[in-house]
Amino acid sequence: MCSSDLQFDTADLASLEAAGELLDVITHEMMHVLGFGTIWTDLGLLVGAGSVAPTYIGSQATAEYNTRFNATGTSVPVEGSAAGPGSADGHWRESVFDNELMTPFYNSGQVNPISRVTVAQFADLGYQVNLGAAEPYLVANSSARSSARSTAVQRPMGRILAMTDHKTVGLPRNVEDVLPISFWHRTNSTSNSAAVVQSNSRTSEKEK
Repeated sequence: MCSSDLQFDTADLASLEAAGELLDVITHEMMHVLGFGTIWTDLGLLVGAGSVAPTYIGSQATAEYNTRFNATGTSVPVEGSAAGPGSADGHWRESVFDNELMTPFYNSGQVNPISRVTVAQFADLGYQVNLGAAEPYLVANSSARSSARSTAVQRPMGRILAMTDHKTVGLPRNVEDVLPISFWHRTNSTSNSAAVVQSNSRTSEKEK
């Protein structure tokens, strides 16, 4: 079984909660606990670790990435060495995914959705997932993404420290085996829905 710990700086908790961002940040870190970016190397899913442009090669996430980004590649862009330890090799690439929840930075004042790419990544890890519950994630063109990043207030997410044990034997098949279902049913309508276990996503004018 994999085991890990979450550590939060208590000095930041009040401000995150006041801004309505705490639940998103906790969800981001829980994704790492469940294996996002933390067991990719063990499963042979990360190529180019330690480089400026690593990639994730899980087939299901790659298929969703190609569909969403109108691409024909064989991998998903991962944040590179320039981001530094704890951010590199364990998040989707910021310059590509922008406000998606599993990039290294949180975009304050914006929706930071859990995309179908992230949900499919959990399917690659062996979880049973519901892709239909992924949140609306609109991909802008590269110039629009650059403009959005220049004006958005970005906060770094927490860093991945280490998994106590990277063995994947006994990895739970369902996310609800790890967390009580009540954790994933958000009460805040502006927060992300639990794409991997919740059957219905929020309504939005953005198309999936």
